[in-house]
Amino acid sequence: MSGINVGPFPIRPAATWFYAAPVAGVAVLESATLVPAAGPGRRRMLTALQFSMTGDGSATIVIKTGSTVLLRIPILIGFPVSMTLPQPLQSAEDEALTLEVDGQEGMGSTAVFVNAQGYTA
Repeated sequence: MSGINVGPFPIRPAATWFYAAPVAGVAVLESATLVPAAGPGRRRMLTALQFSMTGDGSATIVIKTGSTVLLRIPILIGFPVSMTLPQPLQSAEDEALTLEVDGQEGMGSTAVFVNAQGYTA
């Protein structure tokens, strides 16, 4: 099979997906869809994640499929993180992968910048 590597996984290019945060980032207490549902019988796989935060305080990144939490990572300002997941996080069948930024209300201009990569299976 001809393809590319998404993390340690060789994948057909048509099956890959990428997410980049909006220019202003994702604000605390907001959410974003990393990738929409793939369709009946299909799942979205998250293989890599990069994130950083600007502003004041700390926050937590939460990756979900539906209401199920797949990953929860506390983050601090000034500490960018890049991670390749040795085992992909997978959405439930025909569900989106979403990102939520949890933190305290009133954190002003705090924003989280996230990039994510994965594939559809």
